Formats: sequence, C-alpha cells, structure tokens
Amino acid sequence: MSASASPAPRPVPSGPSGEIRRRRFGAAVCCVAGVWWCWAPAARLPLPPVAAHAALVIAAAALFAAASSAIRAYRGPAAPAVNRRLMIYAIAMEVVLILCGTTLAGACGRPDLVLPAIALPVGLHFLPLARAFGYPPYRVTGLAICGVVAVCLTLPRPLGSAMLGVGVGASLLLTALHMTVRLRRLSRGAFS
Repeated sequence: MSASASPAPRPVPSGPSGEIRRRRFGAAVCCVAGVWWCWAPAARLPLPPVAAHAALVIAAAALFAAASSAIRAYRGPAAPAVNRRLMIYAIAMEVVLILCGTTLAGACGRPDLVLPAIALPVGLHFLPLARAFGYPPYRVTGLAICGVVAVCLTLPRPLGSAMLGVGVGASLLLTALHMTVRLRRLSRGAFS
C-alpha cells in the first residue's frame, strides 16, 4: 500500500438487522413527532382536550406497536446503506433553517409565524432524507408537510396554527402507517 492511498471507507451495515433498526427508528420518530405536532397546536381547537389527546396517544402507541411487529417479521431484501453524510447535511440544514426562521419571526413581532418557520424546514429535510435512507415515500411526506404549511399560512391566525399542527402531525403519522403496511406486505411477499 502506497503512502498516498487512503483507506477505504467503512461500509454501513445494510443487512436485515440494519434494515429493521432503521425502519423501527423511522417509525418511532414519525410517531413521536406526529403526536407532538398534533398535540401542541391542537390544544387551541374547540375539542375536549383530554379525550382528543388520549385518543391520539393511544393511536400513536398502537401504530408504533404494529410497526415494530411488522419490522421484526420482515425478512425481505435489505435496504440500501444509509448515506450518512447526506443525512447529517439534511438535519443540519433543518436546524439552521428552524433557528433562522424562528429568530426572524420573533424579530418581526410575528409569533404566529413560529410554527410555520419550524414546519417548513421539517418538510424540506425529508426530501434529501428520502435519498439518504433509500426510502422514496419520504419525498411525499416532505411535499405534504410543505403543502400543509402553504395552505395554513392563508388561514386566520388561531385556526391556521392549529390546522398546521394537525396537518403536519397527520403527515408524520401517515408516514409511520405507510412504513408499517409496506413492511407487512414485504414480509408476506406481496412486493418484489
């Protein structure tokens, strides 16, 4: 080996155990974030808070349990290895945009723009994550969240904030549901 040759990068495990960990983690993140997005802003809606929040937590817990079960049963082909550099860039971009957006909203005296300033980078970061994780449905999640932000910015203040939270939360929970259904079908051989 010559002095100028650099060592080969260490491969990221992409076998069934790596796939299971990534999908379980993805389902967990989408469930937890979905519950948070629905819970916090939805408190402003005229719903019985305890019943609505309890139903949301129970639904998210059931969804996560189903996702974990489907992921454990999955024995299909391995997903591509995670592109860690792209994942780190996507998350760093999300954090920087959230900090800049919320600071700008506060400096302009527009607290009603704080949630959209958080939600838009959340949606945008799913676009490169789709490629980083080799999971194209994340593009749909990202575009759905960005669309929800655009629509909710046109609504009056309290309703727009509440609907933004519910829309982003629903997008994330539907993503977790999609992961669950897809893995169940894959484990039964419905997809190639």
